[in-house]
Amino acid sequence: MNTIKLTPKETGAMWIFSGTLCLILVLTGTTALIKQYNRKNIAGRWNMIFIHKQGHYTTNIKAHTQRILFTQNDETVTGTGENQDDHEKAFPHKMKCKGVVESDVLKATYTLWAQEKETTGIIEVTITGDGKNLMGTFAGTANDAKGTVTGEKLD
Repeated sequence: MNTIKLTPKETGAMWIFSGTLCLILVLTGTTALIKQYNRKNIAGRWNMIFIHKQGHYTTNIKAHTQRILFTQNDETVTGTGENQDDHEKAFPHKMKCKGVVESDVLKATYTLWAQEKETTGIIEVTITGDGKNLMGTFAGTANDAKGTVTGEKLD
């Protein structure tokens, strides 16, 4: 059996390499754990109020409420919702969204359906420290809509 003998210089280099590799692995694992620990969980029922600040509208209604049920698996979020306002003909009835939670921010795309019309958009909201409120913005393709979004967790 052949044995390789390393010089003290080579042995030192191997220790430095091994130590550096271990340090990188520990830091990577720690960073992943911190991100997972800091990520907010928004699973549950929410009332989300969309306040229209910009857009081309044929109605005087400038806000609508969606009741959305979010599910969350790690950072991936999906949601389905329905309009909760009396003026259902003016705004979409159904909503679906999909996105990610990065720490305390939800970034999602959404699709709304009403009267055989489909519109899409984006939502970016910050989740409060207690995880019970959302606040941010939306932008959609219907009438070039833009505005603010607030949300309140129901359960």
